[in-house]
Amino acid sequence: MTLLRNAVHIEAPPERVWAVLARLNALHAYDPGVALRGGT
Repeated sequence: MTLLRNAVHIEAPPERVWAVLARLNALHAYDPGVALRGGT
């Protein structure tokens, strides 16, 4: 079985990180693999 891992160190408190990640309508801004899509 293949296991892939990735780690990133972010200079911010966890609350701030989760606040950004929870904004799903902004996902395209910080994840280049996600395209912005219109509609609801």
